[in-house]
Amino acid sequence: MAIQDEYSTISEAARDLGVTRQTVSRWIASGRLPAERIGREKLVKKEDIFTFSFNRNYEWLIRAVPHLLIGHLRKDYEFSEGEKLERISDSFDICVRKPDGTIDIVEFKGLRIGFENRTAIVNYDEVVRRPYENP
Repeated sequence: MAIQDEYSTISEAARDLGVTRQTVSRWIASGRLPAERIGREKLVKKEDIFTFSFNRNYEWLIRAVPHLLIGHLRKDYEFSEGEKLERISDSFDICVRKPDGTIDIVEFKGLRIGFENRTAIVNYDEVVRRPYENP
């Protein structure tokens, strides 16, 4: 197997990841993206580029999806004046804080998340709103 089949240059990695050469170099310097010096050039295994890209998109997705879900809720459902929608950490459920201090939880049944052309796509079967019961 030829080295170019297994490795990418920093420029190729930048193109594949959709960032600049400088960004890839920073990730390499910080240890986030492994690289090897082969001859006079630093090269990145194509497998490592794929893994890094997947993890980077997954991290972004975990942060972005609750905000996307709140956007869906605001667009598709009515809320009383003064109700605040907030994400619940480590969950895709949404917290609805009511003016009287009580809380409802909004659950998305059948939640499906994916990517299409670097855009997150969110679908769900049903939205269920229920009062929060303090354990």
